[in-house]
Amino acid sequence: MSNYLLIGLGGTGGKVLKAFRKTIYEEFRSLQPAEETGVHIKSLYVDSSRADLTGSESWRTQGDVGADISLDEESRFSITTNNLAQRLNDPEHNPITHRYIGNPAYWGDIFSSMNISETAGGQMRRLGVALFEPRAVSFVEHVTRMTKALEEKSNKAQVSFHVFAGLAGGTGSGSFLHVIAQLRALYREPQQYPIYLYLLLPEPNSPWARNGTATNYYANGYAALEELNAYLVSDSKEGFNKGGPLFAPIDLTGKTQRFENKARGGETLLKDRLQGCFLVSSINEQNRALPVQEIPELIAQLVYQRIFLIDRSMPDKHRALRDAISLENLATPDESKKSNPNVKLRSVRFQSFGM
Repeated sequence: MSNYLLIGLGGTGGKVLKAFRKTIYEEFRSLQPAEETGVHIKSLYVDSSRADLTGSESWRTQGDVGADISLDEESRFSITTNNLAQRLNDPEHNPITHRYIGNPAYWGDIFSSMNISETAGGQMRRLGVALFEPRAVSFVEHVTRMTKALEEKSNKAQVSFHVFAGLAGGTGSGSFLHVIAQLRALYREPQQYPIYLYLLLPEPNSPWARNGTATNYYANGYAALEELNAYLVSDSKEGFNKGGPLFAPIDLTGKTQRFENKARGGETLLKDRLQGCFLVSSINEQNRALPVQEIPELIAQLVYQRIFLIDRSMPDKHRALRDAISLENLATPDESKKSNPNVKLRSVRFQSFGM
């Protein structure tokens, strides 16, 4: 693989992109790999936080005095403006919003407690979706342009997508499933356009959780994994959705109501939806904790080694490691219900790595 599009969603995704760009600069003294590597990389930071997006314009390797690793305009995608209140009051002209938002009356207390017109995801996954929806069509167009530019640069019709997000907040946790579904709907061939996820699990005993009961901090992580697992597990029942996901998100572009339920001849349009998902925790299997602020750099190092050591090596070199990471030759089926092997419960596409 020669082309890579790295997509950071929300605050965590942005931190991973910054750490990766720092690594690239330290290795090549440039924000692009050396030409002889044959590797072409673009970054796209998607966020609902104006402050974080603005901050990415002045990223440096060390505080305020290091080398410039900032993002240019092409690499920043804002989902900061949200007219949700207006959309809730006008279902006739905003049918997409009303497919996922739930009872509009429940949002009254939320509107009174925060500036809903210009706000970050605020630990509400559905608000993260509501922020992403008005920009979904533009996002698809933007990704298409960046992908085309990578392919023209390398003269190869292939791009590897790597998507980073945290599961505890609203923006990343709410939008990541929509992002990977849009990517697969755009680029149907997994061999040419593999998609990989890197998700940071909620930190145990986090101060953001305020004792774990007053916020959605941990509930967001659980709900996100439930949805992702159902998205990865295929429906085995006979019918028009056979082979499609048990669950798929609303198509926020409005082209279809949902991505599934569009099968033809028993074959889903979301085949090979995701090649792998790394779940990352701040605590390893020896119960040793790493400061959560260091995790983005850990993920960035994994991606760097993957691109330049594993993907670029000779076909037989690092083969076992390549197979373990890409799951390309995985023969293990999804876990089934004991009483009925045809009913799939858990996907085998979840991965982790040592610290």
